[in-house]
This record gives sequence, structure tokens and C-alpha cells, in this order.
Amino acid sequence: MNLYDIIIIGAGPAGTSAAILAAKKGYKVALLDKAVFPRDKICGDQVILNALEILVNEGVDIAPLLQQAIMVGCLQYNINLQSFSFDLNQSPIKSLSCKREVFDHFLFKEAQKSGAECYEGVKDLAINDQQDHYVMEFLCGSKTTRLEATYIIGADGATSFIRRNYFKHVQLKTAIATRSYVQYNGVKDFMRCYCFREIENGGYFWIFPVDETTANCGVILFTDGWKNHFKSLNEV
Repeated sequence: MNLYDIIIIGAGPAGTSAAILAAKKGYKVALLDKAVFPRDKICGDQVILNALEILVNEGVDIAPLLQQAIMVGCLQYNINLQSFSFDLNQSPIKSLSCKREVFDHFLFKEAQKSGAECYEGVKDLAINDQQDHYVMEFLCGSKTTRLEATYIIGADGATSFIRRNYFKHVQLKTAIATRSYVQYNGVKDFMRCYCFREIENGGYFWIFPVDETTANCGVILFTDGWKNHFKSLNEV
């Protein structure tokens, strides 16, 4: 019987970190994700050092991760400002700039090293509540897998399976976002944000450094306020 203390659904930074910490404390952990790693993810790609310190304190060697990332100043901003930028070298707060494809894959492998049993490419997930535990069935490849656990952690993002099945009453604030990597020399020395103050509930466009010659350019708009100003996402 595949009996676990904890099953974690979602292998992004939250799910993998939970798996690492729980497995290192002796819990039997299963970690599930619909994607196959490495995989890309829309994000600003910035990780504050306080988050990395949690992993380091649990014995995770982040040296391989640092070889694929750069250290920059962390942007502090007021959303009411229309636009702003400043020299990152003057920032007292530092962050790690690392593509999510790299960062998430690193954490996924660390979860495996810590003892978590990891399942990728999960499809057709179903959960049955028992009196004192949960029974979970899903497809992994062409194989149907059945797991049981005392606890379940839902770390599966905006379209969370756990939220849709157990917390239907929770109203979420939604957003849309997209991102592209652009070649640009000298981008490491600054961050820029442009806030859409004229759009209901707002949003912003960002330019963040990825490495010496690459910028992460993206946009996020909250709720459906953008529909009052643009005909389509392509126009945005």
C-alpha cells in the first residue's frame, strides 16, 4: 500500500519547499505535479534571500543554483507611482535573479534528494475522503496510481484542484500575465516598472534583469478591469 503522511499537490516553489522540509523531518511525502520538469513559468524570476535562507538552514546546498543565476538589488516600490527606476547597486535588499525553469527544477530535484517520492505528468486526479485519511488516484503516464495520506497540501496555484474541491466558497482576485525574455546589454544595473493607473484595479509592466545581456519583460493586469480599455489581450 502506498501510504504517506503527506501528499503535496503542486511542485512549484511552495510545494517543493514543503516537501523538502517535511521529508527532512522524517515524514513520508509524495509530491505531484501535472507538468514534467524542467518547465517554464510566467514570473518576474526574483527570489528574495530570506526564502533561500530557509532552504540553506535545512541543509540544502544552493551552490549549483547560484552558478545559474545573478545577485541583484531588490526593487521596492509604491504601486501608486506611475513609473520609477533606480540603481540596483544602491539597494540594501538583495535578491536572486533566476529563471523559473531553472529554479523550480532545482527545487524539484532537491525534493527527490530529501526523500520525497515525486510524480510528474499527473493527469485525471481524483480524491476520496475517508474517515481518517484521503485516497488519491491519478494517471502518471499510462499507469493508474493510488496513494493514501493523512494530510494533503494544496500548492497548485491559481487553478488549484484542492481549492476547487474543498474551498469553493473562497473568492479569488484574478489576474492575467505574460512575459518574454529580451536581449539587452547592461540590463543588470536596473529594474523598471510602469503602473497602469488608468485601468480599474491596476496592473504593471516590468523589466527585470536575468543576466548580463537578458531582460525579463512582462505585464500583469488584475481582475477584468483591462477589458474597459482594450479590445483584446493582443492589444494590451
